[in-house]
Amino acid sequence: MSLFSKLFGGIASAVTTTLTRPLRIQDPTIGFLNLCGESGARLLQADKQAFGPLFSQVRVSDSLPPPQCEVLFIYCRLSPQADASDPISSPRDLIESARAYIAVFASENDPNVYIKRMGKRTDWGANIVMVINRNGDRFAAFFQQLFTAMFEGQTMPMAWVKLAPQGPSPKHAENPSSVFAAEAGHVTFTRTSNDRWRGP
Repeated sequence: MSLFSKLFGGIASAVTTTLTRPLRIQDPTIGFLNLCGESGARLLQADKQAFGPLFSQVRVSDSLPPPQCEVLFIYCRLSPQADASDPISSPRDLIESARAYIAVFASENDPNVYIKRMGKRTDWGANIVMVINRNGDRFAAFFQQLFTAMFEGQTMPMAWVKLAPQGPSPKHAENPSSVFAAEAGHVTFTRTSNDRWRGP
């Protein structure tokens, strides 16, 4: 995986964070939005089973508008240009309408399509992950580890770099391939309860 901070330029994020002053989301809700039929439903179910139990609430939808949540997984096929066949007219508007601070395009799409469709940053700050290759079961395993680390106090960029070190590394072959635009910066999770997640 690659970490590209401020990938698309544009105006500054509405959320200003640092490593010592991260955005702490208490008891975050995770949402799953499937817009690509049976193929998306299979991926959604695998992901929900792997890391859905980490979250206080899980919301699932197979139509727009997206579920209201802090973490949003989107299963869709993006076309190079928005047209009648593409249910998402603006990926960034979709993320903002969900009020999500973390958004993952969890279906495989061409990187050039992501660049064309994402456009410039807006005033809604969100960390956006754009998946190019899920690499089978490694996708769900990666995000399970990432979110576990965030619930343990690590911020998203720091946890990401530990799981997917930059530069030559054997871990890259094990991980899914994606682009990470850390536009909200340092985001972490907290729980109201001290109970640790024990798995599904």
